[in-house]
Amino acid sequence: MRPDDTRGPATNTHPLDVEFVRRQFPALATPWALMDNAGGSVLPGVVIERARAYMARYQIQVGASYPLSVEAGERVAAGRAFAAELIGAAPDEVVLGPSTTANLRTLRRALAPSLAPGDQVIVTDLDHESNI
Repeated sequence: MRPDDTRGPATNTHPLDVEFVRRQFPALATPWALMDNAGGSVLPGVVIERARAYMARYQIQVGASYPLSVEAGERVAAGRAFAAELIGAAPDEVVLGPSTTANLRTLRRALAPSLAPGDQVIVTDLDHESNI
């Protein structure tokens, strides 16, 4: 939560309907146990449908001045604002990208010129191998 956020934890809670939650994830309708969390994520059906609809409509470059690109940019900005609210951040504190691995690669490449021989980068054995 942001320091200026006075909302506390939810107090009006109900028991979790696990079967309802499972029905929201099409990949969970299989007999397989999906445990490759570093390789991908199980998406809710509504996310799959929204992504499909976005990709079907916006086969364009976001950031251009023509109307469809502007509309797509507004959709991306709305998604960023939603993600920010979800984690208690400001939209300009949220980075959207294809994956954590790709985002960390971009960060590494951006930071590389500022590193010199003898500098140390601290990682843990909890990091995914591709991010070290």
